[in-house]
Amino acid sequence: MLCCMPGVAFVPALLVGWSSAAFIISYAIAVLKGHVEPLVPYISDTGTKPPESGVFGFMINISAILDPAIPVYMGGKNWDREENSSIDELPLKYLCEDW
Repeated sequence: MLCCMPGVAFVPALLVGWSSAAFIISYAIAVLKGHVEPLVPYISDTGTKPPESGVFGFMINISAILDPAIPVYMGGKNWDREENSSIDELPLKYLCEDW
């Protein structure tokens, strides 16, 4: 099972942490700049003005890159453990399994 493999447990936690940080950092910047009220702002107002919109966009784009990279990385780790797989089976097998 991929989630129980040693050495890859940090990968899903990295994606969750990075995505959460995108929301928290952009909210903090918006509050510090005075663009939103500190208590219960409208969610759409927190990322409408620079610089928080740029920070939020950058961090969410990094999350979008990491999201498909995680199953590919974990699939490669799993494939390394399999002894009977040939190199020709790798792309089709993990493309169908992960997406």
